[in-house]
Amino acid sequence: MPGHTSSIAFTFDYWQGLVAGLLCCDTCGHYGLARLLDWRGGQLEQRIFSIANLKREPTSVFLRNMNSDYCDLSRKTAEWNALIATSPARLLGLFQLPEMRCLASRNLIESPGYPDWRQLAVDAPNSPWWTKFTDLKA
Repeated sequence: MPGHTSSIAFTFDYWQGLVAGLLCCDTCGHYGLARLLDWRGGQLEQRIFSIANLKREPTSVFLRNMNSDYCDLSRKTAEWNALIATSPARLLGLFQLPEMRCLASRNLIESPGYPDWRQLAVDAPNSPWWTKFTDLKA
């Protein structure tokens, strides 16, 4: 994963770059569900995501459903929540935007909890997520 780039296969939330969505590794084609944990940089270009590995079949069904026409406005959120419920996060990934290049990854030991991205302080000192990547320069 480090050194690889990913394409955004589906965007659930976006602000100056991906906040929540599906990534597809440009090298191996595997899908991952990415959810923002923290960010930094003048353009918020470095982002830490929790990453859940997704199986191809449920991901294909999800993407097909998201690309189909339907009248139920709550369906997108319901299907997204179902995908999250069946896919616990296993990795932390540090990505460089806009190319979505993975700079580093680490196993995720604890459940991350997901702050509302609107409440994240940019470049907060002593962020618990950035300490996981202490070998990288700011």
